[in-house]
Amino acid sequence: MKITERIDAKTHIPKECLCLKPPIPKSVKIEITSRCNYNCEYCGVKDSKREKKDIDSGLMRELIFECCLNDIQEIGFFLLGEPLLNPKLCDYISYAKSLEIFTFVTTNGSMCNPAQFKKLEDAGLDSLKISFNGDDLWIKEVKEVATTCEVSCSGIKGLHESDLIDYFLPLYNQGGHTKSQLYGNIGRLDNPVKPDPCWNLFTQAHINVDGMMTACCFDHTGDFIVGDLSKVSFEEAWHSDKFQKLRGRHLKGCLRDSLCAKCLGLK
Repeated sequence: MKITERIDAKTHIPKECLCLKPPIPKSVKIEITSRCNYNCEYCGVKDSKREKKDIDSGLMRELIFECCLNDIQEIGFFLLGEPLLNPKLCDYISYAKSLEIFTFVTTNGSMCNPAQFKKLEDAGLDSLKISFNGDDLWIKEVKEVATTCEVSCSGIKGLHESDLIDYFLPLYNQGGHTKSQLYGNIGRLDNPVKPDPCWNLFTQAHINVDGMMTACCFDHTGDFIVGDLSKVSFEEAWHSDKFQKLRGRHLKGCLRDSLCAKCLGLK
């Protein structure tokens, strides 16, 4: 399955998932670091209220194992930081692969030269997506040396132009943390979805660097935390009261005074 097909499978919510307690998702993103070596104007990381750090390695292995126990099929080792800043990334990929979990990473490309890429591929990485911030030459060389790992490149329409880009994303306002007037998370531009109900609440789980499940992929403040996975199970966090209430508001379209109001341009 190509990366665009995997994206569309998450952003286009299946009918059986449009409920307060959807099935445990098959895909999870885990933030292995909240640090970033860039300060992009169109990204909200620069204004993040959360501590900049790497995830505890013991906690990370516990989270990967719990994903396995919950029959989660793929793990993305990133969320809001730059994953290649964490020196243990390859170890985490190898552990997940030992449990037969599909692994993927999105990077800003700044550190992804061919030598670094081969380390990721040798660790078992299945899919690497480079956001178009990196060196054009590096992206081309990485694509040329890839053998077992799918390599793709995304860009923001209007900001990035290159023949190396495989698909475009919109300029998100990232929960109201940037100046963009495009609201919500509509997926990729070639096959977008309505901004509400937000697919992030129903088809993919997100875990931050502190081991907290968050309802929002742009949670720069920690306001969307729905469960502490050091204290509750994955299923308990996914079906928590807070998560169910937020899903209910999306299903009813009652979002004007919700946590999601800024993201949707409602305040």
